[in-house]
Amino acid sequence: MVHRKEREASGKKLKPGLLAGLLVLTGLVMAVAGAWWSYQTKILVVVNGERLTRDQLYQEMYARIGPQAMEDLISKKLILQEGKKLGIEVTPEEVREEIETLKDLWGLSSEDELQEMLREYQMTIEDLEEEVASWRIARKIVASTVEVTEEEMLQYFTEYREEFTFPEEVRVRHILLDTEQEAVSVLEEIRRGADFAEVARRKSVDSASRDRGGEIGFIARGQVEPEFENAAFGLQQGEISGVVVTEDGYHIIQALEKKAAVNPDFNEVRTEVEARLISIKTQEMYEPWLEELHSLADIQYRVPPLN
Repeated sequence: MVHRKEREASGKKLKPGLLAGLLVLTGLVMAVAGAWWSYQTKILVVVNGERLTRDQLYQEMYARIGPQAMEDLISKKLILQEGKKLGIEVTPEEVREEIETLKDLWGLSSEDELQEMLREYQMTIEDLEEEVASWRIARKIVASTVEVTEEEMLQYFTEYREEFTFPEEVRVRHILLDTEQEAVSVLEEIRRGADFAEVARRKSVDSASRDRGGEIGFIARGQVEPEFENAAFGLQQGEISGVVVTEDGYHIIQALEKKAAVNPDFNEVRTEVEARLISIKTQEMYEPWLEELHSLADIQYRVPPLN
């Protein structure tokens, strides 16, 4: 199926690696915390007569991931403190929106799949919401310092103009038959009032679209056979073609939706260009900003940091 290009949601998409890394660390931190909470000399396992205790397990886990996990916790605390100082908050709706974006990035199609993934990291949805809120606050703070010039916007628009340009498209469904006689018979059935999608499910030989009632999706010129293209683009919205012959067989086509070509000038997409550049610069500035936040903070380690 051919889909119209989706425009990048300005300033809304997370850099996948950043938050994904936070999730891994959060899961590990929770595991370490659990081991620390039950810190005792309780025996966990005996190997050839030699004991392994919870104390040993904690020391091993902390040596492996403790330093990075500690830095992650410090970063989150600093971000929340800075947000509070500046009066920057996030709403539950913003957090939910961010989680939906993450689900798309991670290829998760349902809430159940998200819950299953979180369980693998020993996390709850509340843990994820806290991570997302922290990241969103950080992004708001950094974005508030970003400046974008007119020259930068014009340069970006010129370089990525194709991302703002869309060809004429038509969303179609079809019924494919093996013989002209079958196609004529099916066309007559539809013209007598039969439901197009229901007939497609029963009689179309196109296995790729049959179960969807014959729907192919949006097509642009040059993406399908010329005979099919000419017929599809010649239809009005809702109109049904006659029998169309291609190398694949005999088609009956219906135009479901039509979209005109889009070729905007700079002023028409100026706001979107600006939002994209702010998003790009925000991600570029995030790490330096966080490092500066660390350098200005009074951080007192009660135990020596492990390296």
